[in-house]
Amino acid sequence: MTRREQTEQPGIWLGPILAWAALLTLLALNVVLAGLPLGVFKLPANLAVAALQAIVMGLVFMRLNRASWLVRLCAVSAFLWISLMFILAFADTLTRV
Repeated sequence: MTRREQTEQPGIWLGPILAWAALLTLLALNVVLAGLPLGVFKLPANLAVAALQAIVMGLVFMRLNRASWLVRLCAVSAFLWISLMFILAFADTLTRV
């Protein structure tokens, strides 16, 4: 990489560093929420934080915000498929009790 190419991209590490900071902040929020006596709201709160972490990782590290429509469609379909598998696994577990 030449000196000119290095000066054209001064913020090449800005996105990953901000994503890292956001993930660490969400991790700290998750730890704090786990210790609070929220009752039945503890699980939805922790799952919401986990969903935000997955969104940050998908947008920054997988670059889904710059991907083509086909790649986005594959990512969404993979998410829906794994969600369906978890729902069916939990339904099976709950019906056996």
